[in-house]
Amino acid sequence: VGVGVGDVGAALGVVGQVKYWLLPWASYRLTCSLLWRLQLVYNGDTDPGINSFRAQNWTVALGLEETEAWRPWTLDGGQEVGGYVTRYQGGFDFLTIRGSGHMVPEYQPVAALSFIERWMRNEEYPRYVKPGTL
Repeated sequence: VGVGVGDVGAALGVVGQVKYWLLPWASYRLTCSLLWRLQLVYNGDTDPGINSFRAQNWTVALGLEETEAWRPWTLDGGQEVGGYVTRYQGGFDFLTIRGSGHMVPEYQPVAALSFIERWMRNEEYPRYVKPGTL
């Protein structure tokens, strides 16, 4: 689904203004070479249909340079882990959502909103802070 394209863009009031793409990781393969903008592949870490390790292996196989190694991201900027993220060159992110199955917005709506908002603004995902260091 393209944000800023067609009916989606019209519904959001951003037709032609935003160049982000939200794609299920499987169909992303087909469009990767055509749409190199800010990209996000996300996966619920308990998804039985599309295992997050398989999705992570696929993103690694793209051969992009990591700009930020695999690390936890949080919902509260502290210790409430929302999942894990790896960031790559060219604005490409791979992100997991802790405790979510296939339908991330249904299983983890707070986490889904949190990462999508940050991704669309090209902001950093909040970092984990070790207990006792706040």
